[in-house]
Amino acid sequence: MSHYAITGIQEGLDGKDTDILRKVPLRMELDEWCSSTDVVHKNQRALFFQAFNDFCRTDPTEKLSYFQIAGIHGQPFVPWDEDHTAKVENSKSGYCTHNSILFTTWHRPYMLLFEQVLYEMMDKVVDTFPEDERATLREALKSWRFPYWDWAAKKPDPNDHSKPANYNVPVVLPYKGVEIKVPPTHESRPSQRARSGQTLPPWSLVSVDTRISVSQITESFANDPAPLFQLNVCKATTRYAELGSDKNFDQRWIDGQQENKAVVDALRSLDYEVDGNQVPGSLRASPSDAFYRVVTIPKFEDFATKRLPGRTADDKPSSKEDVYASAENLHDWVHGVCGGAPVNGKTVDGKVLSIRGHMSWVPAAAFDPIFWIHHCNVDRMVAIWEVLHSGNADNWFDGSDIRDKDSGNWAIKKNQPDKPSDPLRPFHKKDGDYWTSNDVRETAPLGYTYPELEKWKYVDGQGHYDVAAHKAALNKYLHKVHNVSANAAFLARQTADPGEEGKPSLSDLQLTMTNLMPKEDIIGFDDYVVDIIYNRFALGGLPYTINIFVGKVPDQLPYAFNDPEGSLVGQVYTFSSPADQLGTDAEAGCINCRSQEAAQVLSSGTVVLTNALITRWKNQLKHTPRQKMSGSAPDVLASMRPEDVIPFLQANLRWRVTSVNGVVPREELNELRVSVAMGKADHYADRTKPSRYYDYQGAYEVTRGRPQGASPDDHLY
Repeated sequence: MSHYAITGIQEGLDGKDTDILRKVPLRMELDEWCSSTDVVHKNQRALFFQAFNDFCRTDPTEKLSYFQIAGIHGQPFVPWDEDHTAKVENSKSGYCTHNSILFTTWHRPYMLLFEQVLYEMMDKVVDTFPEDERATLREALKSWRFPYWDWAAKKPDPNDHSKPANYNVPVVLPYKGVEIKVPPTHESRPSQRARSGQTLPPWSLVSVDTRISVSQITESFANDPAPLFQLNVCKATTRYAELGSDKNFDQRWIDGQQENKAVVDALRSLDYEVDGNQVPGSLRASPSDAFYRVVTIPKFEDFATKRLPGRTADDKPSSKEDVYASAENLHDWVHGVCGGAPVNGKTVDGKVLSIRGHMSWVPAAAFDPIFWIHHCNVDRMVAIWEVLHSGNADNWFDGSDIRDKDSGNWAIKKNQPDKPSDPLRPFHKKDGDYWTSNDVRETAPLGYTYPELEKWKYVDGQGHYDVAAHKAALNKYLHKVHNVSANAAFLARQTADPGEEGKPSLSDLQLTMTNLMPKEDIIGFDDYVVDIIYNRFALGGLPYTINIFVGKVPDQLPYAFNDPEGSLVGQVYTFSSPADQLGTDAEAGCINCRSQEAAQVLSSGTVVLTNALITRWKNQLKHTPRQKMSGSAPDVLASMRPEDVIPFLQANLRWRVTSVNGVVPREELNELRVSVAMGKADHYADRTKPSRYYDYQGAYEVTRGRPQGASPDDHLY
């Protein structure tokens, strides 16, 4: 059998594919690439949007079709580019590596495959242009790499540059078309239908070929009476389905509906006002801060997977060394942000139908084009981590950590310890062997890198890679763009406390991360987080969201960061699917999910409270304490010291879990634990040094005795 060789784009590069100092093109940020006036980028766009359109319309029976490549991630759970005569572990179980140590490394050759096939499609588009233009277009193509969407960085408003920078979807997403150069054989128009949210072709997820069809899911789940919308009828992907009152509302699901404004709202903080004046600061946990903290996690297992060390609900996760955040957990949240986490199903003909976009649904997520620009940024996050921790003893895995034990999939045996030399199936190299985690540790051999990660720029006097100089420069960049906690701490020190005179107020000193220049270090700054342990399959696999509030819980669902109450601080999204309802027949489905459900494997996530608490303290915002404590409970945060923060959180920290039918009854989530931890943070005036977070201790008095609240018996710290 002939396999497709995934090599990365190598055209125009030297053959030194083992040299980490090799000069390679950059994967650019999507907005920067789309808005660039550089002729090279204009020519790349002329090829990209036409090729993407062609890619999506490739016959789904073709191995290199959009349908089949997207289907590797989940549905339809069939082998891809495999020898069908070979013995496999689970013939209908898919390639799922979620909640696995292979999560970050498996997605790298997957992303490489998508980029390479699209590159080849772009090369074919060149031939549709006049012959005298083809050489210029092909030269531009050589330096093209797939763009990423930096959802963790604030950007200028594309329509009003006078507004402060904020989180946003890529500017191209809401447009019905983009201006590109087209060959004379095409009608001259401002777009090749570059509708980035609705690019599925007419066959879409509908297929007459049952071997590659996406299954119809209509039966009730064991733990929930809400059947999901059928995936097999979709003609396009959906983000945040908004439903009308008519019985035929499902046509909007079939045709696809992209509510990109809802994605933006989920990324941004509320512009909170008191007496008509906007409150300076943020009331919620920051995506930028989450990104920064994750890339500073030193140990690979802690960084890469949300999976806890213990495999069962009875195991104690104390060996996780207090790290409950991860790249995978942050990745999950963005999936929920893009698709719309399910809540409040709609009743039609006596049936409750849950509504969520494809990005929220594991087996269909890769069919939405936003999946690829999201995962390109996840790959970038991994690449940043690799540079920051190069040379560290714990910067790789070896199969010895309990989290390296696999739950199994199409080709991996259940309970097999994953090692970096193991194959990442189904992705083949040019020699026919499978890629391994060891093979993909460096991006330059794969033909690409990212801005700020160009290793060839950092060479010492002997011509060797100067890793210290590179880390210093990368730390400066991360401080400028992502280190929200450090800047909040420096602002807190430089501005007046409530009632203090002689210093500027927070509103007077709203310095940006770009121009805030601290003069001295802050050592031992009090840091507060909510750590969460959960079972992804507590509701039979139905996804759910753990919502963390400081203040009154809003009366209306769904909970949103732009709710006038301003109390939602952060969320953890499970990004799960019912294991027994994912296949094309009774025996199929995600074996990784089935195994984790049977073993009660637990996962974790973190919501940072510090910055949201600083805003509440500096502005002396009033809160509504919990009813049981409303007597003498503090409704205003007096300081950031533990003796004030802990009683304030006792009175005002709340949590709710939501899923397809609204708020989940607490008795259905026995394994869920919500805890508060207080630790220390060191932030340095020297921006070449990374911030450090350490010495977290459980503040069990905040959560003990409350439903799903952690206590000392949980041994979390």
